[in-house]
Amino acid sequence: MYSQLLFVMFATPALVNASTLDVGMIANYKGSNPYLDASGNNKNLNITTAGVLLSQNQRSESQGALQFLTNSDYVSSAINLGLSGNTTYAYSFWIKFNSNIDSSNKNVLSFGVNFDSRDGSAASFVINNTGIASWGSYADAGVGVSGLNWQDWHHFVFSYDGNLATSAFYLDKENLANIWFGSRNATHIHNLVDSPLTLCYVSVAFEGIGGASISDVRIYNRTLSSSEVTQIYTQEVPEPSALSLLVS
Repeated sequence: MYSQLLFVMFATPALVNASTLDVGMIANYKGSNPYLDASGNNKNLNITTAGVLLSQNQRSESQGALQFLTNSDYVSSAINLGLSGNTTYAYSFWIKFNSNIDSSNKNVLSFGVNFDSRDGSAASFVINNTGIASWGSYADAGVGVSGLNWQDWHHFVFSYDGNLATSAFYLDKENLANIWFGSRNATHIHNLVDSPLTLCYVSVAFEGIGGASISDVRIYNRTLSSSEVTQIYTQEVPEPSALSLLVS
């Protein structure tokens, strides 16, 4: 006689030291209202165009992401981030497009001053179908990510330690090597002018991210280590599906 036993196994999320990940956090946009800053620093995204909607995030929360309908849509905080000069910083976010993207440079987020000043005063994250870059007014660096399916959710982190040559890009918790520098790079330094945070369209230099959704945006006034990037990814990644094992 054979008996059948059904075992349902759930993957146990890795333990995350939330207090450690809170250190140096400037802003955190997550959960059921991603316009609100959950860090407690009151840097809410309260300046917005009409084409920014709430949409489903990577955890299938129905209103957990911000969707930008056109390239000219954006959201912005009314309060400066508090990042000035050549200071360390890091940001983390999830993004998904409704179709695969082309070679046009698309601005995901920005702070600092975006103009042709040759002093590295900007800090923008730019995406196209062959790579990602930190653009900083003649302080530019990036890495290649060709072949990525942009219709899936992906997690990106940029961690700036005061010099682009030793800073780090992450994709889905993996540290991306082989950083390249822009042909007009006059300095490896982001000499920031304090400003609010803006998501999507910010200047005529780049397109916005029309057709994309972005969620779980974190901004820090310090660098993030590889282990911290993994912790954030583990905390924010979609919950694994239950696995059923039939044993006879």
